[in-house]
Amino acid sequence: MKYFNSKTLDELKAEYRRLAKENHPDLGGDTETMKEINAEFDLLFRIYEKKAPVKTYNSEPETAGEFRRKFYTDNGWEGSRYNPNLRLRDIAPIIRGYVKDVYPTWRFSVVQEHYSNGCSLWITLTEAPENIFLEDRIKAHPRREYSNEDAALLCRQLNASSSIQSWQWYYDWMTDKAQAVLKDIEVLVNSFRYDDSDAMFDYFSTNFYPHFCIGRWNKPLKIVPRMERIQTSKETEGARRISA
Repeated sequence: MKYFNSKTLDELKAEYRRLAKENHPDLGGDTETMKEINAEFDLLFRIYEKKAPVKTYNSEPETAGEFRRKFYTDNGWEGSRYNPNLRLRDIAPIIRGYVKDVYPTWRFSVVQEHYSNGCSLWITLTEAPENIFLEDRIKAHPRREYSNEDAALLCRQLNASSSIQSWQWYYDWMTDKAQAVLKDIEVLVNSFRYDDSDAMFDYFSTNFYPHFCIGRWNKPLKIVPRMERIQTSKETEGARRISA
């Protein structure tokens, strides 16, 4: 097998969870790779299910699809914190409280938007305690060559007045700290999502659409140096990346 090296059903499930979290498109993975992993998992699941000991109690046997459904849908993603009883108005305060408590020197705007076909959650970085873009990383961009002068100018412009629609597009230009903070928030938001959309049929099934921005067109990013006044265990623990 290409992706799995398991010997038992439990090992297979554990491997699948790891592979899904590493390769899911919402977390930066490849869609085709995830389809291959799903197909291989379904095949091995049936094989190991037949070899598993016969249960002595009455219960319906679990299927591969039912297992994947717990956190991964046929066409998209079901996060570990997804709850059909949670509405966006319940999720937004959780995100807002998290970024305020865990990253007190950063400022984020968390805004709900409701419309006829669904709803969106806009998470916007409005203030950072330090520059988040690096000149060297801009210059090292793999798809475009920047001169030293152009890279320096672009870096100053981005740090001084950024207004970016999607911060995921600019991870390669960011500092390690900025990447860690923004990815942590992105993963947390996605962990509350359910997305079983199938664009082939122009059908969208999700509880909300997330938008991750830096600044606004009329209120760009500001760099406001701040010192953390209080260090707590809550901040230390929360700053670790939360896995969806």
